[in-house]
Amino acid sequence: MIFHLTVFLPLVAFLLNFFVWTYIISLGKYNKLNRAIIFYLSIVMIYSMLVFYLRVGQSLETNFYLLKLIPMSYLPLGVLFLNFTYHLLRKNPDKILYGFSFIMWGSILINLFTNIFITGYIKSNWGYHLDASHPLSFYLTFICIVLPSFLGVFYLIIENKKNPTNPLNKQIKMIIVGSLGTWSIVIISEYLIFIYGAYEIVRLGPISSAVLSLFILPAIIKYNFITPSQREISTKLFSSLPDAVFLLDENGIIIESNKVAKNIIDSTKLSHIKELSANSLFINYSHTQNYTDHITRLFSNQTISISICQSDYKEFGFKMGKLLIVKDVSTVMLSEQQLRQAQEVSNTGSFQYDIITNTVTWSEELYKIYQKDSERYKPTNDSFFSDILHPDEKNRIKKIVDQNIISGEPFEYIYKILLLNNEVRIMHCKCIGTLNDENVPICIDGTAQDITELENVRKKLHESDEKHRNLFENSPEAIVIHDDNSIFYCNDAAVKLSGLNSKEELHALKVTNFFSADYIKNVQKDISDYISGVHIEIKNEEIILPNGSSIFIEAIGVRTKFEGEPAIQSSIRNITGRILAERQLIESEERYRYAIENSSDIIYNTDLDGNLTFANSVFELISGYSETEVLGKDVNILVAPSHQEQIKNEYFDFFKSSDKNFITSVKAQTKLGEEIWLEMNINKIYNGKFILGFT
Repeated sequence: MIFHLTVFLPLVAFLLNFFVWTYIISLGKYNKLNRAIIFYLSIVMIYSMLVFYLRVGQSLETNFYLLKLIPMSYLPLGVLFLNFTYHLLRKNPDKILYGFSFIMWGSILINLFTNIFITGYIKSNWGYHLDASHPLSFYLTFICIVLPSFLGVFYLIIENKKNPTNPLNKQIKMIIVGSLGTWSIVIISEYLIFIYGAYEIVRLGPISSAVLSLFILPAIIKYNFITPSQREISTKLFSSLPDAVFLLDENGIIIESNKVAKNIIDSTKLSHIKELSANSLFINYSHTQNYTDHITRLFSNQTISISICQSDYKEFGFKMGKLLIVKDVSTVMLSEQQLRQAQEVSNTGSFQYDIITNTVTWSEELYKIYQKDSERYKPTNDSFFSDILHPDEKNRIKKIVDQNIISGEPFEYIYKILLLNNEVRIMHCKCIGTLNDENVPICIDGTAQDITELENVRKKLHESDEKHRNLFENSPEAIVIHDDNSIFYCNDAAVKLSGLNSKEELHALKVTNFFSADYIKNVQKDISDYISGVHIEIKNEEIILPNGSSIFIEAIGVRTKFEGEPAIQSSIRNITGRILAERQLIESEERYRYAIENSSDIIYNTDLDGNLTFANSVFELISGYSETEVLGKDVNILVAPSHQEQIKNEYFDFFKSSDKNFITSVKAQTKLGEEIWLEMNINKIYNGKFILGFT
């Protein structure tokens, strides 16, 4: 064998791939991408070394089966490159990758049991090389290497165009260029050698596949830079967790701890102990046991409640010690206590129904509301419908839940429960369903509040409102709710009083439509003042009806609100008849007074005790007394002393008799002492059956 470049190119290829392979191994990051490229580079190195051995080999006549290893090393290259592309693009394995893998393994088996790929070898001046193989091997090689390689390049091109912001875009372009270049060189050079028998030219296949690894290397470096390893992530989590993390050996000695854990150790004043046991830190704790949310306290500060989680720590399947996580739950426990108190005060419980596992969880207050023992009773969805829900409610509640749970939106409903003592309670439920990625309900969370007393009060208020509404609507007096301009509401009596046909017609009118133009401003001011707090009463007010007629009203108003705005509820009474009667009475009294004042006789009135309540001007003229002098005085002030006993007896007998009047003569005495005789016609004054006085 003489020196020839073709002999040493496989060795150069091996060294190049070994360099890249060693670098990736040194990173210590065994993520999926790194594992994929390590497999690829390993196969390339094996192929390169086998080709190098072929070039420098001696007496290959006895190592024919060793030649079969060469196709086994180059057939996986295309699939491994495609697998690397999938991991670089974070693409999940699919049927295409699995299909090429199946063909690759099939080709390897064909190589083992047939001579399709290896028909022989040829010896030249510079060493050995494989002889031309069966045409079928060319097609299998094309399918196993060329197609998946170019498919991987196609995926890289699509990613480069589809996601221009991908941080690996520059490196992906390098892989695209390197792949197209190297694979083109391999195909062209190997095709020319086998087709034209140009075995003496330099073979570029092995070196080209090695050069490709140099184009891949920048992408590996960049990917590992932006993708931290699992150990790096674990280290960052370990140092940044808000909980205390301890790593213990098998004897419970603390061998590593994060910052929060060190603070706990410092607070115990045991930090000077080199081999500190975790058993010295916590009450009711043992390093030999595993814990999940075990609630205990610190030895150094028993006012702080902590939750402990502890499990075995393993590396490569070997138990190394314990991983202990300690969390301060004092605030959480306080919040839970406050929540329990709030639920107890408001008669509200909470629940969770896991549809997947068919498990139901209740809060303590919900057990109390449903009158169930939290230690012995295990709630389920079926038991809620059979043991707690009122029989009349089952179908309705099931329908409500089924209709709303699939929306993933909050919903609420009111339902009745039947307790063991046959007491019926009313509950208000608010809940929400949780859906999975396929919009299938997997969980229901909610609260249930006992609103029985509230509903009873609400029912009474409703009944009271109905009574008031009936009183309002059926009141014989007109009732109107209004402000200084608009009429908001009225009853039937108001419609009747207005002379209109419907409430809508009355609502369409303004308050000012019922008053004269001269009085509108005064009315609006009075109403505004009343709404503001000034007391206003409307009495004997004349209003104008829509038909043009006028009536007299008396209105009493109370301040109220209509739809949140200040208003007046006025009770209006039609007093037109009374006003007209009073006017007639006044006119009649005026005529009567005129007749009395112009009479030539003395006219006076007394009460039952004989005290004067009225005296006309003739009385003043004849007696000499003015009206102010005699009003409230005994009528006998006008009677002569000699006749006073007589007149008193006559008045008494007349009062006891059924007669309505009597006539008598009496001697009178004026203010000046002059005596005169008067004839008196005395009548009784009645109020119904009762005598009020005399006239």
